[in-house]
Amino acid sequence: MKSIDNKTKDRILSLLQARGSINNVSRATGVGKATVSRLKKSFLSTLPNQASGCPRILSATALRKINRNVLTGDCKTGKAVYKQLRQEGVQISYRTTLNNLRHIGIQPRRRAKKPFLSKKHREERMRWARTHQHWTVDDWRRVIFSDETKINLWNSDGIKYSLRKQDTPLQPFHIEETVKHGGGSLMFWGCMTSKGLGYGCQIYDGTMKAVDYIHILDTTLKDSLEYYGYNPDGVIFQHDNDRKHTATVTKTYLEDEEIKVLPWPSQSADLNPIEHVWNYLKVRIGLRDKRPTSIRDLWQVVLEEWEKIPTQYIQSLYTSMPSRVKAVLKAKGRQTRY
Repeated sequence: MKSIDNKTKDRILSLLQARGSINNVSRATGVGKATVSRLKKSFLSTLPNQASGCPRILSATALRKINRNVLTGDCKTGKAVYKQLRQEGVQISYRTTLNNLRHIGIQPRRRAKKPFLSKKHREERMRWARTHQHWTVDDWRRVIFSDETKINLWNSDGIKYSLRKQDTPLQPFHIEETVKHGGGSLMFWGCMTSKGLGYGCQIYDGTMKAVDYIHILDTTLKDSLEYYGYNPDGVIFQHDNDRKHTATVTKTYLEDEEIKVLPWPSQSADLNPIEHVWNYLKVRIGLRDKRPTSIRDLWQVVLEEWEKIPTQYIQSLYTSMPSRVKAVLKAKGRQTRY
């Protein structure tokens, strides 16, 4: 390394102390950047490093304002933030806007699909949550949750991903083939207890009337309770407010059988843990190597995967119930993350 005289060294240190950058000092003195950097490290180690790169277009105050607007919903998309900044006279590109949003931890995410909640729905959910806010996990373990779901033959439910490099041609394993109307489907009724899943049954023709529903309660539900050693008068049965569930003949049957029913707010799938079971079931069906080719094959696959759902998973859903109630109260009856 070529040595430098003391006069040049003193000039370099003087320029650095005057907040000159290493690049500028190197150009002004004709000394290499590496040498200037070593001198700074040796003689001015306590001197703060200067920020590298271009200065930020948006100040910390502007970023805080953006963060507040996103949290309050005044700006719902990156494009809305960009337009607002341009209206305020900020010369910024759309890409830079997105980079600044990412810098403060805000990234585009898929909008969650949730049922519409009117003011009446929200008030009903709040009343229900206040009524059950002091229920413990043991209280919830008395509840038998139930519901119906549709399962498509070609598993068009949900989003599927594949790993692929940009600009590479599509291969067969990158594609999820679809057919019109899902290639057929079946309706499935199931229930869950804190001890595990109950029996499930197929709803033929995809429709169910009140009389069909009563038959399911009188057979599949009763068999499930008997399997786990429950007495009908010792449990609380949950179902939503579908017409066949609230029909007079259904209510009469449940009263005659002395089965207590849990009041349920409308538009509240997020409160029913069996919704997570449906998602788990459909994901497991979609992961199978061999696709079912008929409704009959699909039914066998549904039964196989239904029986494999871990009891620990079911118990964890029961444990989440107090948190779900608190989430409704915190959201003032609006949609929750569940």
